[in-house]
Amino acid sequence: MQPVQTKMAEKEIQKITVLVVEDDHIVGLGIQSRLIDMGYEVPCVVATGANAIASAGQNQPDIIIMDISLEGEMNGIEAAAQIKKLYGIPVIFLSAHSDEKTLIQAAATEPFAYLTKPFDDKTLRISIQMALYKNAMQKKLDAMSPAHEKTRSIVLKKKLHGITLLLYDHHANRFPLFKKFFEESLSDSIPCYYAFFSTGLLPSFREFLNTGEMQVFELRDDHAGFEGQLQAFLADGPEKKSPVKLFCLADFSVTGNIAGIKSTKKIFSELGELSDTFFSGVLALPMDGLESNEMEILSEGINHILVLSGKENIISFSPHVNNDSSITTVSQEIMDGVVKKSLEVLILSCLNRPVSGFDILKEINNRFHVVIPLARVYTYLYELEKNGVLVTRLSGRSKMYVPTEQGGAFIIKRLNELTTAYEQVLGTKR
Repeated sequence: MQPVQTKMAEKEIQKITVLVVEDDHIVGLGIQSRLIDMGYEVPCVVATGANAIASAGQNQPDIIIMDISLEGEMNGIEAAAQIKKLYGIPVIFLSAHSDEKTLIQAAATEPFAYLTKPFDDKTLRISIQMALYKNAMQKKLDAMSPAHEKTRSIVLKKKLHGITLLLYDHHANRFPLFKKFFEESLSDSIPCYYAFFSTGLLPSFREFLNTGEMQVFELRDDHAGFEGQLQAFLADGPEKKSPVKLFCLADFSVTGNIAGIKSTKKIFSELGELSDTFFSGVLALPMDGLESNEMEILSEGINHILVLSGKENIISFSPHVNNDSSITTVSQEIMDGVVKKSLEVLILSCLNRPVSGFDILKEINNRFHVVIPLARVYTYLYELEKNGVLVTRLSGRSKMYVPTEQGGAFIIKRLNELTTAYEQVLGTKR
């Protein structure tokens, strides 16, 4: 039986394709030869970053062995960053140097391994296997994340009015949403002001730019001009503007000038006070560029808040403006700690229906963006099953956990006890 298992293992290895990027021709051929002897497929060896990107797109290898120092204008670190962005292929770095500066630059691209020359075959094989395993696990975690689901949106059934605060993270593509806002306003013959640091939307609205129905301002060079135009509307007074409407979108993708953002928000507020139907404005800025207190200040007095957390993730809510409503943020580190310490409560709260261990993990990840080791969830589920709280049954290939009659009563009692304990510790009901 042992020879059969070995052949099966070798067959699995032969399916793995490795691209070698090395500007020393002799060294590159040596690595290629060693990999082929191990059973990997190595279609070619390339010497430049540009060729590495092209070959990665053409051959779609499973993994790339990338020398950091390459000939040409692009080094291995820059090439790896582009390959990660375009194709998501895992990269193992090679270098004859292990100085701190090189390690920091390489770490920024999140490589799956880092090998210092010279290295032996065992180290190379283990590095490849671990990199492929880590990449596969990362893809599973990404699939659990709401930021990667195809559709996870709350659709707005009414048009925005007053002031909207749009917060987006660096993963989010905000421009399709911007485009929709402008298209809706222009279709209703509402003039639009668009202020930005950078954009790719202008070619889509060339006709309206030529007619003056849409005016644009680059905040980097013309922040004062943008606010001057808004002040001109204020100076005329609402009686002269009663039949006229205005839509403004200011995208502060560079958030260093908080004073400027606050100034624009103040003018938006003054325009909004003239009439809800006269003015609507969107103040857009990245969440990761703000301190917690700055976010709270900017969210005060806002009519509507949108959080764009992924490619198609839109979280929408309307705070009560007169109740000093604002956004409160908590660091991910704190959330991780609280969730992990509250794992029993979270698992029990999911057991109000037949559920798999993977479903529980997914729900926790979706709600809190915290990744919990699978073993911790299954260990606790096993204890509940052993104590007669749960029974299991198969649904397709999934193992589902279902509370027994006595187990259902235990879960309710246990949750009540834990809730009471939290209230006692915190000194108030939550």
